[in-house]
Amino acid sequence: MPTSSGRVPFAEIYEVAQNELIRAKSTDTAAENKFKGAVNEVYMEDLMLMFHEDYLRKEGTITTIADYSTGNAYTVSGTTLTGASTLWTSANSNNMLLKVTGYNEVYRVTYVSATSLTLDRSWAETAFSATNTAYRLVQDRYALASDFNHMCQDDIDYPEAAYYWRSGAKAFLKPKADAGEYDMNWSHTYGAPGEYAVKYVTGSPYIYLYPPDTDSRTIIYNYIPALVPMVEYTTGYISAITNGATGVTGAGSDWDGNVDTASYTYFFRVDADGVGSASQWYQVSSASADTTITLSSNYLGTSISSGASTDKYTISRISLWPAKFDHLIAYLAALRVDPDNTDAKKWSDFALGKTTGLKGRDGRAVLGQHGAFKRGRR
Repeated sequence: MPTSSGRVPFAEIYEVAQNELIRAKSTDTAAENKFKGAVNEVYMEDLMLMFHEDYLRKEGTITTIADYSTGNAYTVSGTTLTGASTLWTSANSNNMLLKVTGYNEVYRVTYVSATSLTLDRSWAETAFSATNTAYRLVQDRYALASDFNHMCQDDIDYPEAAYYWRSGAKAFLKPKADAGEYDMNWSHTYGAPGEYAVKYVTGSPYIYLYPPDTDSRTIIYNYIPALVPMVEYTTGYISAITNGATGVTGAGSDWDGNVDTASYTYFFRVDADGVGSASQWYQVSSASADTTITLSSNYLGTSISSGASTDKYTISRISLWPAKFDHLIAYLAALRVDPDNTDAKKWSDFALGKTTGLKGRDGRAVLGQHGAFKRGRR
């Protein structure tokens, strides 16, 4: 059954598809894995094709670094730049872009000390040795969220994916059509950012700002997270759990290594209390050790004081899609596995009705003018 929060965890979704829709009860691991795979295919692929990505929208932030030009560039030799009266730190110089006044090229630098930086390549122009050579360091790029997949749909004429607050109003950054266009238009200037592009550096996503900032400010960006398969964890067994309490003790488990409550929402059940749509789920508040988890509400089932290997449990992740999609996933997974089932038309009718309702209602009321539902903009 749905949890108290209205969510249906991964384990219950595939059990409903397997045991209650297709009625293919089996202890065969391979058969169960087939249903798990079908659920995750619907979750990660089908829904993305059927519905607008705004349902998955998340918000991230970066804090920009102000430009830095204190002191002077004193000497350069190979890849080593020495400063005079500089106070370089990893915060105001590392991985930033350097341009020395009077010279053409721009270098990415690595912090060494208060008066020393390493260039990303050997100095290519005339060497200098002077105490009054001005320079400027700027930061043009910032790492995006660890679960970043792509920025929300944006439009250069109506930007809405990245912004900062200015005098109580949102100042939106305009997206560049692609990273190539961004690179072609870039020059070593600085000021309040007005444009952005997303580029990958050794496989990691960065947001590039133009011009690089002269102040430290918070920039908010809206993005779609990378979906990873929903999982469950069942290793070991319950050693102790008490009716009316929130603590659970396990044996042979590695809960803190497999239950990441900082990134995902997980629910716990004692399998003896019911499986499938009869499941009794409790949200996991934290996993503090291999054999210790804390529930968000009191356990209401039968106490276990000295558990054995037969005292099985399931900890299961929920979908990142809203709760209204949980049952739809089960029906679409059943259609994936057994499209010729005698009940397939019922599943299809349910899925069609649910899909039509969601697209119609949410397209008008929830997403409104946003994203793919903007009217008169595309």
